Amino acid sequence: VLEQARRLGVHLLNISGGEPLLHRDFLEITEYIASVPTFSANLNTNGTLIREEHDEMIARAFSSIQVSIDGATAEQHDAFRGCKGSFDASVRTIERLIARGMEINVGFSLAEITLASLDGMVDLCERLGVTTLGIGFVAQVGRAQRNGLVCIGAPDLNGDRLMDQVYRKIRELSLRNTRV
Repeated sequence: VLEQARRLGVHLLNISGGEPLLHRDFLEITEYIASVPTFSANLNTNGTLIREEHDEMIARAFSSIQVSIDGATAEQHDAFRGCKGSFDASVRTIERLIARGMEINVGFSLAEITLASLDGMVDLCERLGVTTLGIGFVAQVGRAQRNGLVCIGAPDLNGDRLMDQVYRKIRELSLRNTRV
């Protein structure tokens, strides 16, 4: 598929999932991406499965990596993700890959329970040396739906209390003096 895409003139790839590192052929696919200079590829990952021995190949294959972090502290993130220790693993990966000179950005899942973490997320990104914080909305599917998370979908913006809070918080953050 990647060879066909290359022949058709596709130059931008976004490798995402679920968690793409769970794919049994992830390393083989990554090696192929690294061998094709016409691709500019981004990897979206939770960052917990990238091992130090794979850093060099990942650095050759991907021009940027987005690591998902859903809370400014281990307690917030691990509770949201349902996996103890995932915050620390993700942060270690970010620190290691930034030290290699890679472009790393953070993806943040916005839901009612994570909204209060936004200021802390900007602080975390500043501390780590991340300059881009991507904010995405949580959809009512999968584990989010099963666990009854109060999620933001695509509500009517007129009079929606939660969207009002989101707007005010994003506006407040946009006025903040930060590199993020």
